Amino acid sequence: MNRITNHRKTFLDILIELKENQITSIVPTFRPLVGYLYNDISVENLESQINILEELYRLGICYREIKVSTLQCEICQCNEFIPHLSCSLCSSTQIIKHTGIKHDICGTTNFKDKYLRFNGDLICPKCNLKLNAVGVDYSVIETLYKCLRCKSFVSEGRWINRCRRCMNTTSKNNIQLLELFGYVVDLDKVTEFIQSHDLLLYVDYALKKANIKSTLKHSIKGISKLDHTFSIVVSNNSSHNIVIDIINFENNSDMTKFNVLNFVTKCSDIKAIQKILISIPSLNEELRTLCFNHGITVLMAKDKEEAVFELIKMISNVFMVNLHES
Repeated sequence: MNRITNHRKTFLDILIELKENQITSIVPTFRPLVGYLYNDISVENLESQINILEELYRLGICYREIKVSTLQCEICQCNEFIPHLSCSLCSSTQIIKHTGIKHDICGTTNFKDKYLRFNGDLICPKCNLKLNAVGVDYSVIETLYKCLRCKSFVSEGRWINRCRRCMNTTSKNNIQLLELFGYVVDLDKVTEFIQSHDLLLYVDYALKKANIKSTLKHSIKGISKLDHTFSIVVSNNSSHNIVIDIINFENNSDMTKFNVLNFVTKCSDIKAIQKILISIPSLNEELRTLCFNHGITVLMAKDKEEAVFELIKMISNVFMVNLHES
């Protein structure tokens, strides 16, 4: 299944997708006109995918082994090339290939059809002597190349690879090799990393276990036609039920005020019915009053862990489920 998207993803977003889709094996796949990509890592270019996977490897979340070594264009990093055969003497690509013959008596080398007469005899085009037997007075060259530019005969051509994207040429002497690994992911370590770096994700997992739809960093289009992004949106089957944002600017009162006003504006534009603002550590009285006047429930906590606990308890009451035991 191809999960490549156009959206920018954070490292945590990628980990969440691995967890939700139960992805344990990530291998490179070749795509025509594009090259190799890791379809299970939802960022668009190979370089970004490798950076993410190598970070997973560095953190001990997965282990790896080489799956394929491929040519890579040093200019655009594409992995798809058109091979061209060129003359090893003058580099021209005007090359033809046939079976050849070398006349051992006079040393003439040419294509077999230049020796062959209508009666089947082989006559040297240079000295006009009849050739008798292979190994006696002539030898057969199974593959003989002729350059139409410099007229030379060579037993081996020189392969040049031309990038299909930027048309840069690469020969075996300046080839760039890219080693692509396959990765085996430890989902337990993925879960451990997620929960230790963003406790709000615990809310999302708890809701999903209780069959309550929730989405992190979700955007909703308002009456103004603007898109508004909330930290988490909890939904029923028909509409968005609860929108939630987190404010965590303990030492910046101006930023706290800005984010409260921003949340009020967003909720007003989407006509949110239930809205929760999590404040870490707490809001001043004026901002709490502002939220109250706009129907916003404020959850104040000393840290994110306490805020997550209180939020789960509140949503449990709304949906009449015990999320702590689900």
